[in-house]
Amino acid sequence: MYGIVFDQYDNLYFCDWSSPGNIYYLDFRLSFVYRVLDADGSPLDGARVMVSMPNGSAAILYANSTGHIAFRSWPGRHDLKVSWSDVEVGLFTFKETASGKRDLTCRVFNVKLAAKDDAGRILKGCLLDVTLPNGTMVKLSSPAFLSRIPAGLITVSTFYKGVEVAAA
Repeated sequence: MYGIVFDQYDNLYFCDWSSPGNIYYLDFRLSFVYRVLDADGSPLDGARVMVSMPNGSAAILYANSTGHIAFRSWPGRHDLKVSWSDVEVGLFTFKETASGKRDLTCRVFNVKLAAKDDAGRILKGCLLDVTLPNGTMVKLSSPAFLSRIPAGLITVSTFYKGVEVAAA
């Protein structure tokens, strides 16, 4: 004799009463693996991903060293909000009908900054006061390379021999 029963949490079980002890939990959730990437296609390890599930629940996940997050959920609409350095860098919506893998390419970039004279030559000895999109302030020597900067406003003040010569 066979049957299907629900427990107090609405989990579904298939029961084979002809053989005592054979009860099988039925899980209709799907498995998802998403890889969080910067604009250059490199893994964005440590990115914060808030996932809204079809049943109204939500989960906060953090990308591992290879940029991966994994979770189980039900078929339907999944909304993902990715943050990097406290700045939102990606919004994604997928209507999932099967288990699978996806890449999430976010608005995170590598930035090169260089102070140049009016002829386009790099000025040596310039200092840059940089305010990043998340409000962090850094002091750098020109030319400078900033990796993994979230999209947004970057403010730069340029100083040459202690005098501010440009601001942008």
